[in-house]
This record gives sequence, structure tokens and C-alpha cells, in this order.
Amino acid sequence: MKMQRYPSFLPHLVALLIALLSGVLLFNNSVISALVSTIITIGLDPQRAQLIAALMMTAGTTLLAAIGGRRKLGAILGAVVIFWFGYLAGFIQLERQPVHDPGGILEPLNTGALVHTSCVMLSLAFLVAFIGAAVGVALGEVLLDPPYRLARLMWARSAHARTHVNATSLSKGATGDRTSEGEAAKRGLPPGWVQSR
Repeated sequence: MKMQRYPSFLPHLVALLIALLSGVLLFNNSVISALVSTIITIGLDPQRAQLIAALMMTAGTTLLAAIGGRRKLGAILGAVVIFWFGYLAGFIQLERQPVHDPGGILEPLNTGALVHTSCVMLSLAFLVAFIGAAVGVALGEVLLDPPYRLARLMWARSAHARTHVNATSLSKGATGDRTSEGEAAKRGLPPGWVQSR
């Protein structure tokens, strides 16, 4: 029973690992900072620009993971984990730092607002991750399936041809001129014509 569960779980694990690796590459400081500065030049403030850049990288992470792994669940979970550690944990830590008003008095932390904002950001991460996974699976089916099927067909055809040649040579040695090539030679036909029937 365990052997039946393991192969069905394996593609999800592959998609998760691809999501984690591509997330580490996409959430690199050089990539994020370039994207944030581009978004800031559009006219947004730095915090919103960082959120938009993190959401775009989350969508890119799931896109790459879904193209490579072909499973939405693993891609989405991996991208959300990367979003959590790449952006949301830092945002929560930044918001929990003490803030003083202009008079120097310490402002209390509104925990409810922080939890609500964090939940909204996490739900946005799930949303863009799902969109990226759906697009990635469709792209993988369109871009990667036809060459894979062609390669598999060519491999099966060459394997069939090899086994057919081996079987023909064995039967030719055992039966002499009664093989299909021998019959073709007697009829004056090329050797492959009788075999294909």
C-alpha cells in the first residue's frame, strides 16, 4: 500500500522542490531591488513597491515550478513558503518595532490590524500563486508535452524496430528462406514490404 502512495506523492514533491529553488533565485536581493526600484519610479511608495515585487516573484516562482513539476499543489505551497520567508516575516518584524509619535511617546502596537494585514497579504500570495500555477501547468502542457511525446514515440519506435530486427534475424536463422525477407526476395519485392503487412 505504501508503494502505491509514494509515486503519486512524488510529482508534488518535485514541484515543491522546484518552487523552493526558483523562489530562492527569484527572491534574491539583486532581483527584488531592481524590480522595487522600477515600481517606485512608477510612483508607488517603497512598502507597496516591495509588496508588489514580492507578489510578482511569487507568481513567477509558481509559474516555473508548475512548468517543471506539473503539479499545482506543490508549486503553490513552495511559493507561499518562499513568500512568507522572503517578504512577510520581514514585514511583520518591521511592524512590531516600537514607534514613537512626534511628542516622543511610544505608540501601542495594534495587534489586530497587524494580523489582519498579514492575513490579507498571505491570501494575496495564495491568489497569485494559484494564478501562476494555473498558467504554468497550461504552459507546460503546450510547450513541453509535444516534444516529450515525440521523443517517447521515437524511442518506442526504435525499440520496436530493434526487437523486430532481432526477432527477424532469429527466425531467419531458424527457418532459412521461409522468413518474410526470404519471401520478399522470391517475389522480387524490397525486404521491408512484406514485414509491414
